[in-house]
Amino acid sequence: MIEIRDVSFTYAGSERENSLDHVSLVIPRGKVTVLCGRSGCGKTTLTRIINGLVPYFYKGEITGDILIDGESVLEKNVQQRSGMVGSVFQNPRSQFFNVDSTSELVFGCENMQFSRQEMERRLEYTTGIFDIEGLVNK
Repeated sequence: MIEIRDVSFTYAGSERENSLDHVSLVIPRGKVTVLCGRSGCGKTTLTRIINGLVPYFYKGEITGDILIDGESVLEKNVQQRSGMVGSVFQNPRSQFFNVDSTSELVFGCENMQFSRQEMERRLEYTTGIFDIEGLVNK
C-alpha cells in the first residue's frame, strides 16, 4: 500500500509557492491508480515523489510523509525504492532503454544485479502471465 500523508512540495527556484499543496492519498496494494487532471496540477510531481526522483533528481522542499507498506520512504534513494514501487509515465515509449523486447523486460533485473538464472526465471514468468511469449526477442 502507498500512503501519502499531507505532502507539500516546492521545486527549488520555483516562483510558485507549492507544486503540491497538502496532498493525502491511499493507494491499496494490487490496485492500479490513474492520476489525471489539468496540465500543471502536480501529477508528475506526485509520481516523482513516490518513486524517489524527488528529491534526488528534482531538488526542492518537501513536507509530509510517504509510506510504502507502512514504511516511510522519504529518506530512501531511488535504488532503494525501485524494489518497492514503479511508475509508467504518460508516454511509455520515453521510458524504453533497449532496442529489443527481451532486453527491455529484464532491464530492471539487470539494474538490481539479479543473477542470470533469476532474470531468466522472471522473464519466463512475466511473458507467461501476460501471454506475450511471442514477443520475446523482437
